[in-house]
Amino acid sequence: MARLRQVRLTAVVLPFAFLVLAGTAFARPKLVESLGLDVWKMRQLVAEMESSKELSSSLDRQSHNIQDVITFNQLVLDDVIAGRIELTEAAKQKWEVNGVNDFFQTYLTRVSSAPGYEAKTAHDLLVQARDLCAKSDLPAVSSRLRQQYEAGYGPLPE
Repeated sequence: MARLRQVRLTAVVLPFAFLVLAGTAFARPKLVESLGLDVWKMRQLVAEMESSKELSSSLDRQSHNIQDVITFNQLVLDDVIAGRIELTEAAKQKWEVNGVNDFFQTYLTRVSSAPGYEAKTAHDLLVQARDLCAKSDLPAVSSRLRQQYEAGYGPLPE
């Protein structure tokens, strides 16, 4: 009987002591840390959690910015194909938005031998427009964009 009483007492006291310790760790992390009882390194975990939240927010902002640039680029290309904007103006706008991106500059250098980044951007737009326009519109679109390119930047690179 005495043994059963000890087991019951232990079953009540241990969880209570654990809850007190956990509550103290949450309310006064420095105290628990100074006693050497902070087995979970609460301060470090909280700091890591805050850092993760900040990183997540930063990545979300970057993702939205990238999506905005992709949408802008597609709209510019659609406008070029439809003839709503001149190739030179579209290249200028696209370069203003994308020019700060080192990857974009490297890409342009690889795909175009045109002189200058704006001309490279125009050349890239022209090539993309040719690839994406309807086959029935290809001769007219190609001719119009070639004329616009040559008027703005000189001979079209091959």
